[in-house]
Amino acid sequence: MKTAGTVFQTYRQEVADHFNELDEDNRRLVVRGDIKQWNQMLAETAHNAGVITNEEFAIFQNAGYMGLYGGLDVEGILAAVYQRVFGGDVYLSLEEKVANLLFNEIGNSQVV
Repeated sequence: MKTAGTVFQTYRQEVADHFNELDEDNRRLVVRGDIKQWNQMLAETAHNAGVITNEEFAIFQNAGYMGLYGGLDVEGILAAVYQRVFGGDVYLSLEEKVANLLFNEIGNSQVV
C-alpha cells in the first residue's frame, strides 16, 4: 500500500518530468503564470494582514526586495547593477549586470 507521501512524490515527479519536456518558451510561460498566482496570493495575504493602501503595499513590497537583496534599497540595487571602474561599465550587457547582482546577493542557487 502506498503512503500519502509516496503518492505525492510520484505526482511531483510526473509534474517535474512534464515541465522538463517543455521548450524554453513554454517553461517561461509556466513560471510566469506561477509567479502571477503567487503575487496574487501575497497581495491577498498582505491585505488580510492590514496592508490596505497602495502606499502601504509599496512599502511592504520594498521591504521584501530589501530582504531579497541583502538590505539594499532601490538606489543600492541600481548601484550594484551598474558597477563602474576606471570610467567604464564592469559588465557590458544588462544580462551580465543582473546575473552578477543575483549571484552576489542571492548566491549560486538555482531559482525556478
